[in-house]
Amino acid sequence: MGDTSAITTVLADIVSALGRIERRQAAPERRLLSRNEVSKLLGVDKAKVSRWVREGRLTEVDLDGVKRIPRSEVARIEREGLPPVARRPRRQRQRKDTKLTEAEVQAALENY
Repeated sequence: MGDTSAITTVLADIVSALGRIERRQAAPERRLLSRNEVSKLLGVDKAKVSRWVREGRLTEVDLDGVKRIPRSEVARIEREGLPPVARRPRRQRQRKDTKLTEAEVQAALENY
């Protein structure tokens, strides 16, 4: 017969590994993530996540001053990609006619 201590050691290692797997699976997934955690999950820089929040492309919730991003937002981005930036149309400047009439120039010089 074979060496039973070696078999016992292997079985103990397997049971230990299974226990670690079960504990890892039983751990509840956090529903709210920091910007740093989101950047790691999406494989982008933290500054990029901050920019997406600022642009309104990624929703962030405020919990008494602590800002967090719902995990559902990360899943949405992985599934659908980032939405385009909602840009406001640029306002056209209205230029005034800067040419003064002779009378306006004379009036300005008199008041000077």
